[in-house]
Formats: sequence, C-alpha cells, structure tokens
Amino acid sequence: MEEIYTLIEGIIGEKSLRLLKRRIEEKGIKDVPRILFEVADEMGKLLGKRGAYATLREVGREVARNLMQKYPKQE
Repeated sequence: MEEIYTLIEGIIGEKSLRLLKRRIEEKGIKDVPRILFEVADEMGKLLGKRGAYATLREVGREVARNLMQKYPKQE
C-alpha cells in the first residue's frame, strides 16, 4: 500500500496525501481494497469527479510501469 501512496503523493502532493491517509485512519479501514475505494471516494471529494478520475488513471499507469519493470513479460 505504501507504494501506491508514494505514487499518489507524486501526483497530488504531500499535504493532500496526508489528508487522505488521516481520513482513512479515522475510519479505521485496514483492508487494502476498501482503502483503495476510500481513496477514490475522498479524491472525488477533494478534486471533483474528473480530477479524481484523471489522478487515479495516472496512478494506474505508474503501477503498470513499475510492475512491467520488476517482472519480465514471461511472468
């Protein structure tokens, strides 16, 4: 999860990421899929629907690039 947080921070900034993390911690969410859903929901509130969509799309691209670098195509 920290890797995803790092990617999000690179896109929306440290202060916005701290806000997201604080809200998730306040709700006591520990399950990774629920955390991702909550991140998307909170980003929608912060950035609007289009801003959240664009940001999460960019995070997805970065995750895909990182995975492609770490694992060969055969895997």
